[in-house]
Amino acid sequence: MVNTNEAVFAVEFNLSDSSNIITCGKSHVYFWTLSAGQFTKKQGIFGKHKKPKFIQCFVFSLTGDVLTGDSEGNILTWGKSAADVKTLGKGAKETLQIIRQTRAHEGSVFTLCTLQGGGLLSGGGKDRKIIRWSADLAPERECEIPENYGAVRTIADVDGEELLVGTTRNAILRGTFSDGFVAIVQVLLHHATSVQLMKQQLKVLK
Repeated sequence: MVNTNEAVFAVEFNLSDSSNIITCGKSHVYFWTLSAGQFTKKQGIFGKHKKPKFIQCFVFSLTGDVLTGDSEGNILTWGKSAADVKTLGKGAKETLQIIRQTRAHEGSVFTLCTLQGGGLLSGGGKDRKIIRWSADLAPERECEIPENYGAVRTIADVDGEELLVGTTRNAILRGTFSDGFVAIVQVLLHHATSVQLMKQQLKVLK
């Protein structure tokens, strides 16, 4: 069992190494390693960067880095850093540190979604925007969800162009950057029911 004293918002195995998992949540991102049936963790080091109150989400890039979205509106790129043998001695191990900070949204980054070819989608809370980024995190396109649907809470890529978007007001939107988005579901449902409907719709579209 993996234990942490802070609220956990997301957990996932590293796609390139099944012995590693990542968790994120309140004021933390942890990198866990499974060995001999036991998990050990390394805490992500924020260094000179402001430590956000919440790490809301994360994805793996094609290069093996980890991208996190946080309550400060930033996308942080985490990469491996060589062991600081000079400071910590011969037993020092490599660490995961922030190698880039990208300003993404006004308010929280609620969701990240990777695209084939290395691109990225991000969804914002306060600004209600969906932004498409290139593999090197240059903004390419963006659109704003109408206020009556609430904030962008989750994004699913259908075919590289069409997207499904779940919002904080129980709406599921369908559309593209070019044509905009329309609601295909908007009812007052229990959260679990709303998420299940989104998964079913994605299966139908595929």
